[in-house]
Amino acid sequence: MREPKEEEAEHREGGGGGNSEVEKRRNEEDEEKKEFEHESAKKLCMTELLSTRQLEFSWGVRSEERERLLRKVLESVSKKEDVGAEVMKLTNNVTCRVVMSTRCSEQDGEAEKVRELVKESYELAAKLCFGDMLLERVLKEHEERR
Repeated sequence: MREPKEEEAEHREGGGGGNSEVEKRRNEEDEEKKEFEHESAKKLCMTELLSTRQLEFSWGVRSEERERLLRKVLESVSKKEDVGAEVMKLTNNVTCRVVMSTRCSEQDGEAEKVRELVKESYELAAKLCFGDMLLERVLKEHEERR
């Protein structure tokens, strides 16, 4: 079996003839990573966020935020308002209150800061998961060679 660096060099020199094995492997790894992330997020949501216990716990928060949304909509009946933005605020506020016990208001850019933190945490989690998958693959290949 050739080393990946040799295969990449061969492909750059034109000897690969289309998609190289390295590219195919990378595409497969990307697909595996996406599937793993999706399954992990789904499992986390089902066991932590959408469990019966958690839904009962968050009922009051959801009720208060729903009332806030309805008041906001009723106040702006005569104006053109972006209801989608208000629904997004509702979702963000419910999530923040359940997870961090605080509202995620639009004042002082707090909502944007929280969104950035969430984005960074997802990116970090994806890197950690990918690292685990890569290490697992290397160990498996090593065992197969024995």
